[in-house]
Amino acid sequence: MIKISKTLGVFLWIVFLLGLFGCSLPISMDLRREATRDLTFMKVANNPSAYVGNTVIWGGVILQVRNNSDGTEIRVRQNPLKPNGSPDTEATDGEFIALTGESLDPNVFKSGKKITVGGDIIGEKTEDTQITKYKYPVIYIKEYYLWNNGIKWWEPRPSSGWFWNLLGSDRNTDGSDSFSQKVWQ
Repeated sequence: MIKISKTLGVFLWIVFLLGLFGCSLPISMDLRREATRDLTFMKVANNPSAYVGNTVIWGGVILQVRNNSDGTEIRVRQNPLKPNGSPDTEATDGEFIALTGESLDPNVFKSGKKITVGGDIIGEKTEDTQITKYKYPVIYIKEYYLWNNGIKWWEPRPSSGWFWNLLGSDRNTDGSDSFSQKVWQ
């Protein structure tokens, strides 16, 4: 029979609990249930008006943030989502626009940051580019998660120490804490 010391047993329970809670997805279970799973970005991009009212969960990299009197418009280069809900930046099918009624800080929602959004398709927006007219699917955000770009949990950083990196308390080089920028609307 294998005997496990009390200290080792406590350590294993802590590791198990950190793994259990550290693997949660950034979008709520309710919204994930509400989302239309078989509705791909490419289907919507071809005819956004046909899918108005459907709920989707998309992600990508922020290209531009515009604040106006109605809130904020985020233009996102779409990327498929990994199993943990983060955007896989190795592939893209186009761009979309995510709208919210709140005013988001462009210093936090910078171009190049990864974002996952869940919301309802509300239509399309057409913009003239130098080459052609581009049709963006537009969603109204119900939930979003701003990912912490470029910092891996295993990279020790002198500013906060390796221990805090393991716990996920990452601070960006600009001082913002994108680990906790999960918002429920």
